[in-house]
Amino acid sequence: MKSYWQEAIHANGCNQLSHLKKLMTSFDFINGQPYEEILIQPQKERYNYIATFVGKDFALFYDYSGLSISVDLTKLVYRSGDAYWFDPITGVYSYISSFDIQDKSKTFISPKRSSGQNDWVLVLKLCSFN
Repeated sequence: MKSYWQEAIHANGCNQLSHLKKLMTSFDFINGQPYEEILIQPQKERYNYIATFVGKDFALFYDYSGLSISVDLTKLVYRSGDAYWFDPITGVYSYISSFDIQDKSKTFISPKRSSGQNDWVLVLKLCSFN
């Protein structure tokens, strides 16, 4: 454990906060809200809980344990969009695929790490109505 803040600010977790800020400032968080109803699977507890946050043109799903996330696409306002994994450790987005609400639902399987933390953010960037 770090005893002084001057040492603690160099810990891995502190560096990862900058990635969180990058994620949060890239979306309109002021007008979003938690929306668990978009999940198809029943919500779990503690480390298997999937935090959801949906706005006008985005949907975010934070998964601490590296679980698959099944989304009810019909609950989205827009007809289509692109899906990405956001790595909270590195701050890197990885494109998964595009999606369309005609699919009605889609399951996203998170990447796996060989060791350490396995948390990810599923990011759905929504496109227009057309």
